[in-house]
Formats: sequence, C-alpha cells, structure tokens
Amino acid sequence: MGEATYAEIYQESRWDGIGWGFDQPTQDFYNEFETGDIRRKWTIISDGDTLWKGTPDETIIYTRQDPVHNPDAITGYNKRKGQLPASKRGELPDQSPLNTREIRYAEVFLWQAEARAHAGGDWKSPLDSVRFKVNMGHTTISDPVAAVYHERRVELGLESHRYWDLVRTGRGNLMEGYTDNKRYFPIPRIQRDLNPNLTKNPY
Repeated sequence: MGEATYAEIYQESRWDGIGWGFDQPTQDFYNEFETGDIRRKWTIISDGDTLWKGTPDETIIYTRQDPVHNPDAITGYNKRKGQLPASKRGELPDQSPLNTREIRYAEVFLWQAEARAHAGGDWKSPLDSVRFKVNMGHTTISDPVAAVYHERRVELGLESHRYWDLVRTGRGNLMEGYTDNKRYFPIPRIQRDLNPNLTKNPY
C-alpha cells in the first residue's frame, strides 16, 4: 500500500537550502542498532555521509548544527529512508514518485513474533525471518517481548510506527511530554448522542 507524497523530500538536511530537516533521528535510536546491522546506514544519515556515490547524483549530506547553513539541526542526524537523488525527484514537491508504505512484509513477521511472544509460542522463527534478510544472526536478547520491540524499532524505524508502538504497548512514558490520557482517541459526539452510556475519553 502506498501514496505518492512530497513529505519525504523535505526530510533532508536544511544545509543545502532545500530540505526542512524534519524527522531527525536521536542518538538513542542510533545506538539501538547492533554492531554490523546494515539497516542503520540505510535508516540514518550521519554528518558528512555521501549518498549515491559514484553517480551524477553524488551528494555529501551535512547534518551538524550550524547557525547559518543548518540552524534547526537538533540531533546531528537525518533520515535516510525515503531520500531521493535529484534525478528522480519531480519538478514540484508533490510529484514525488516515492510511495509511503503503510505495511511491509517484514512487519507481518513482526506481528506474528509479537503475538507469539505474548502467547508463549515460537516467536524466534518469524523474528529470524526479519533478521536473516540483513545477515543478522539470532537475537541475543533473551526476553521475547523485548527482542521483538527491539526488532520493530530498528526494522521499521522512521516509518511512522514508533509513536503508536509505544502507546499501544504502554510505554508512552519513554516519550518526552507524553501523558496517559493521550492513549485514547476522542469518541465522536454523534456516537455519544446515539448511546447515552458512552462518555468522553479523558483526552
């Protein structure tokens, strides 16, 4: 599933005067990747990284804070996923050929691993299906649920899953400024009018 969007284009560094620098990865997220996990370099851009090396689109990306070129750099990293070389961008931002994928096959395996981790089933097999594709061996995390949470974070990082993962698993406290009342969506007024037993969610 996907929908063409211009949002990815503007998540590049502001250094070049084009990007907006949104969705900056944190140091904590950078550190989450295990040694040798190639997903880090395909997820996060560090200062001075060269993208599309050896092609006419070769670009050096600067992510460090600079009051003139990159005043809004906060973490020193930028999002790598979704970056497009100049030759593949449309003339206008909303002409991006890139789709935002809502569900990937790897996530289906991670759903299965998480369900089995909670139910006491074989969670390692679906987890290995995700890890083996990037040449990572069996997880060294002994707690099944923690192993799955780790894998979701590094596999699906910067794909708009993290907030919802933390909320649905009761780990919202890991986010700055989060309060438990944000776990619930408002109940529409029309539904409360139809059913007087419904009350507002504490949002």
